Amino acid sequence: MAKHYYTVWSVDFEGENRAKVSLSRSRKVKDNSYDKQLEEAGGAKNGYITDFSDSYVNFVGKAVNQLKKYDIKEKDRIYADIEISNEPYVKDGQVAYMKGYKHTVYEFELPGSSEDDSQPAQTPKNIDRAPRVAEEEPYEPESDIEDIDEEENPF
Repeated sequence: MAKHYYTVWSVDFEGENRAKVSLSRSRKVKDNSYDKQLEEAGGAKNGYITDFSDSYVNFVGKAVNQLKKYDIKEKDRIYADIEISNEPYVKDGQVAYMKGYKHTVYEFELPGSSEDDSQPAQTPKNIDRAPRVAEEEPYEPESDIEDIDEEENPF
């Protein structure tokens, strides 16, 4: 899969280097016949269609450290690339059937963060916060105005 924005619904740590995360990805209903048909059939809620949803996405390695570092919790958003694998079930040396798909995330970004992990990530865009404004010095007019010769001043 390509990188997409996902909403986190739960995080369950399984040891130091592994976590199971519930994720979903939705998109707005577009003005086309396919999306309208999905909406009428009940496949869309509140004007959004769920494109991806999995309760057992494996987060490993750097991704687990990032979950802890950024204190990711319910309704936080992440920007990630999910790797998909499909392992066979082997019985008596023969492939009996293919197991279900396995989704794994090795690293992710927060919306608005830089690629460089050494810099602190910005607050995700889905959190309302008052903007930071630099304090300015109040304006004080100059008190030492030189005497101006009326003849030299054209105004």
